[in-house]
Amino acid sequence: MTKCPYVPPHEWAIDFPHLMLRAKAQRFKEKGASLRDKVLTSTDVVGKIGSIPVVSQVVNGANNSKILRKTLDVTIGIHRDAPIPTFHSRHSSKTYFTQDRVQRLRPIKLDCL
Repeated sequence: MTKCPYVPPHEWAIDFPHLMLRAKAQRFKEKGASLRDKVLTSTDVVGKIGSIPVVSQVVNGANNSKILRKTLDVTIGIHRDAPIPTFHSRHSSKTYFTQDRVQRLRPIKLDCL
């Protein structure tokens, strides 16, 4: 439960948090999702595009640029000081499946005696 002072029981009986949530849902129904919301919620697509070797380097360079971060702030609404993940072209599943299978299944030697 939220800490809004107008949440029932109150003499005005206004459930303000739910009223704001309803207004947001109505705005979404009328106008749809913004570009910023669409980009931020499509993590699979962003991750697949960001893991392409050349694209990951370009995106990481752009994310470190103050001018382009300010452009993201103005156009999409992502704050220029907000943390943005770094993209990598090699990820763990590619590394796992490209290694030699015999090397992965080799027993571990413990030299503790």
